[in-house]
Amino acid sequence: DVGNGSNISSAYIRNVDEEGVSEIFTIKKAYELSYLSKQDLQRVASYFNVSQNQVEYPEELDDEIATKINEAAVSIYLNNYNINYIRYYLGCYNGSYVVALQDTYGHAGVVSNKIEIVGGVEFIYKNDIIHLFVWRETKRGNG
Repeated sequence: DVGNGSNISSAYIRNVDEEGVSEIFTIKKAYELSYLSKQDLQRVASYFNVSQNQVEYPEELDDEIATKINEAAVSIYLNNYNINYIRYYLGCYNGSYVVALQDTYGHAGVVSNKIEIVGGVEFIYKNDIIHLFVWRETKRGNG
């Protein structure tokens, strides 16, 4: 479990619309579904474990993708997770966008140093307001 005692580690939201299917998972679930490799996890951790100290991922997240992720974050919020915006972008790995989303009702000043281990890779949460999520989209075909 990560943050505020919620069972956020099992969060999964699926949205189907005319453009296709978009899904958002916790990093653990994305790894279990093989959307991220162990090497991907290691790279994400190398940024995440220091990003909370203001080191940024070297690329920017496309605005259109950011909007879609934020829309998915609203779905998570509506499912009682209080997540509402992207705090850090941690890269795209084979179509899987990894972001740290912020919980608006957490306590930013509370240092937790919570550790989550996924696929043998350690993720260190410096406070209780950040949660790692992975967003993917599958476009509908033209026929």
